[in-house]
Amino acid sequence: MGQISSLNFKKSIAVNIEHNNRQMPPSYLLVEGGKGFESRYIPFNGSKSAAESRSKIIEACQQAYLRVKKQKFQARSYLWSAVINIKPDTTLDDVKKAVKLIEKETGFKCYQYSIHRDEGYIDDGGNVQLNEHAHLEFCSLDLATGVNLQRQLTPAKLRELQTKLATVLQMQRGEDKRVSGRQRIEPRAYARAVKMMKEAAAEPAVKEPEEVKVTQALIKEYFGGLRRWLINSGLGLQTDYVFLNQQKLATLEAHKIEPIQLSELKGLISEITAQLTDKISTLESDKKQLEEKVSSWQADYLKLERDFEAVTAGYEKQLAARVQGANPAIDNHL
Repeated sequence: MGQISSLNFKKSIAVNIEHNNRQMPPSYLLVEGGKGFESRYIPFNGSKSAAESRSKIIEACQQAYLRVKKQKFQARSYLWSAVINIKPDTTLDDVKKAVKLIEKETGFKCYQYSIHRDEGYIDDGGNVQLNEHAHLEFCSLDLATGVNLQRQLTPAKLRELQTKLATVLQMQRGEDKRVSGRQRIEPRAYARAVKMMKEAAAEPAVKEPEEVKVTQALIKEYFGGLRRWLINSGLGLQTDYVFLNQQKLATLEAHKIEPIQLSELKGLISEITAQLTDKISTLESDKKQLEEKVSSWQADYLKLERDFEAVTAGYEKQLAARVQGANPAIDNHL
């Protein structure tokens, strides 16, 4: 992924630890040409694994919250996964420096970090193009108070952290996405996109000599091959299949009126393939943007919830003070 640094946070999922240490390897790993992976967990209170560290960190933070706030623990979104770009010579010790930086700047607590050099794709020249990156798993709760610090990681703070991370990893600072407009592509979507592009550029499944006469059966066969391609991609929506069927019917009807040539049929199939590929790529991007909006809305909700708690607590204190001032005998009795 070159010498450009990048840092992206997203919510952790249940299998992130096993994904990172390859106890549950994904289906898109390189069969040949990959350079493996490395993974470490960070012990916490005598833990023996990343999962145990995560559990003990959460437990310690919940106890701290109860002790400090005198109320039941309420935070929900406090496990976050950070993905960073790395260089070909980046080591786990280098990634550890990134961990220390992020912990210092955010107050988060890391319980696992890993390097992946077993993802990527094979280009048309047969060369392996590695997608080298590292995963860092964090709990965003404050160990001293149990308060969720994630809402404090503002866009401005994150941009500042991006700059410091580039320095620590000795990489070039990536262009601000407000300028570039780029969105990070997840490994699974990246692998699918590469696969779809290669399949779309490949020869149709139906190979016929140019002089072959186009028939209704041949048109159906070509569209059938395109449908199988869409099914195998795993990304087709119901609307895509409806669109594909409409195009097939329209082509069959047009062929009845004026017979089309094989080159025209191939061109039509290529055009439809390109349309579907663009549509699916757009959906992947829209999905990512929607997830970011939902995360922002959740942060706003948590802030409102916190403000409401503060207002309620202040009101209760004022009410208690008034009661005590009006009834000192009751206060003395208590």
